[in-house]
Amino acid sequence: MPPKKKSSKRRSNEISNGGTQKKQQDDEVFDDQFQKDVIPLIQQSKRILVLAGAGMSVSCGIPDFRSTGTGLYHTLDFQELGLNSAEDLFDLETFVSHPECFYKFAKRLRPFGIRPSLTHYFLKLLQDKNKLLRVYSQNIDGLEEVAGVRREKIVYAHGSLTYAKCLKCNLRMSASTIDHEMSLGVVPRCKREVSVGSKKNKDNLNPCPTSTTRPAPRRSSKRQCSFLCSANCSADVIENSNGRKLLCNGLIKPDVTMFGEKLNCKVGKALENDRDKVDMVIVIGTSLQVAPMSKVIRYLPPSVPRVLINRNRILLPKISSDELNDLDDDELDHRDGYIFDYELLGNCDDVIFEITRRMGSWRHEIKNDLPKRKLPLENGPINAVDIRSYAFNGASLESLHDNKGDMVIVEIIHCDGCQKEISSDVMKCTNCFDFDLCLKCYRRLRKKHFNGIHHFKRERLNL
Repeated sequence: MPPKKKSSKRRSNEISNGGTQKKQQDDEVFDDQFQKDVIPLIQQSKRILVLAGAGMSVSCGIPDFRSTGTGLYHTLDFQELGLNSAEDLFDLETFVSHPECFYKFAKRLRPFGIRPSLTHYFLKLLQDKNKLLRVYSQNIDGLEEVAGVRREKIVYAHGSLTYAKCLKCNLRMSASTIDHEMSLGVVPRCKREVSVGSKKNKDNLNPCPTSTTRPAPRRSSKRQCSFLCSANCSADVIENSNGRKLLCNGLIKPDVTMFGEKLNCKVGKALENDRDKVDMVIVIGTSLQVAPMSKVIRYLPPSVPRVLINRNRILLPKISSDELNDLDDDELDHRDGYIFDYELLGNCDDVIFEITRRMGSWRHEIKNDLPKRKLPLENGPINAVDIRSYAFNGASLESLHDNKGDMVIVEIIHCDGCQKEISSDVMKCTNCFDFDLCLKCYRRLRKKHFNGIHHFKRERLNL
């Protein structure tokens, strides 16, 4: 008798089982490849530099800025706040002119009672293992310190909401000083008392310049921010038992870097100090779209391994440059057509969990640091797109096949010599972070800058 034909249902089950088995085999291959490629890099590195962004705090309930549909710039009702655009919320000129717009929204920015994420505690674990060189955080929530990362290990590239500063007398204070005003959406004013008749205090109470820039003739002054004073910051006179006193009454600004301000000088100095020490770079939760932090990757030695942990793939802009000095072989980037040695795409916490559970005792140590926080599921890498890219839970898979071209970051560059905006080619010092000269000043200052021992390269601006 001829063999009976298999029913369509049975054939379907066999195909399904075969597909499941193939997927399991693929997952095992991907997992083994991930174990051999990525984990040893972290285990062997001793001075890891981390560039951290808003994606690291999303699981804490703090939205990032640019995610379509969920980011702050996409969900903010800027018209209700009296702004022309969402970006104006962090514009310095707008803040000085209309601080009430910012403080109406400010209470949503302060992380009252928010616990750090698994990724924040991973940074602490790197520190405890003596593997953390520095964290350069673009976040302003200060959750790295809450997780236990020491203050000296953190550079807040855009400042932090944990501190505030008077724009009139420059008094720096803890943000807890103005928590009450922020919770009510009220503009806080400086309550510092100064005695009448003191020449020093009178000078401090003079109105600040109304310009957003201040001439910076020396190298170190480029990164110093020029704090402004709003027009209505006149001093208030009060009477008390000690005699006549003045209240500063200056506008208080959270110690965050707004659009129109230079980065804190500590950023550049720390990068210049860490450049020759770093032996691995991990970019976590940021698309590096904000210049000049977007230039950190290219500033660090190209021989240093780079790992990306982010939902999306990053495409940095192509730069057309002419080297004016012969560079050593280890200063040349031999990567052809890619930026990162490994891309771990997905939610930051999911990726970090998969890393730590493959590193022996790390898994148990990081669990001890997590107070009552739900851990991600153990589902491992769900796909390996190529030899450098792994997709985890939360990965934006569309970005894996998006080859339409590199994102161009438009940046306004000012010359460190003449302070004018550079509209043509720019001469960039490859030894200093964010030190730029126009062609005219380059010819005049190149031999004076560190006695001529620093290298420069010429970049053509994408205008």
